[in-house]
Amino acid sequence: MELERDMQELLERTRPEFAAVEALFSHYRHPTTAVVMAHARGVILLALRKAGVEVVELPPASVKRAMTGSGAASKAQMQ
Repeated sequence: MELERDMQELLERTRPEFAAVEALFSHYRHPTTAVVMAHARGVILLALRKAGVEVVELPPASVKRAMTGSGAASKAQMQ
């Protein structure tokens, strides 16, 4: 509920035309993490859809490459 409210407030304040969302990636060793991420991602995608925001989905390696210059960047490099 808090994530949904925060997303609605952010979307109302910023009124974006489109949003880039990283495609879901999870490791088979961490299925619980994948489920939790999917739940949060679903809330975010629904809020974007309700606000009429066009969504572009990008592969994780593309996001990492754009941010750091390497498609295999570590979490520390991304931060």
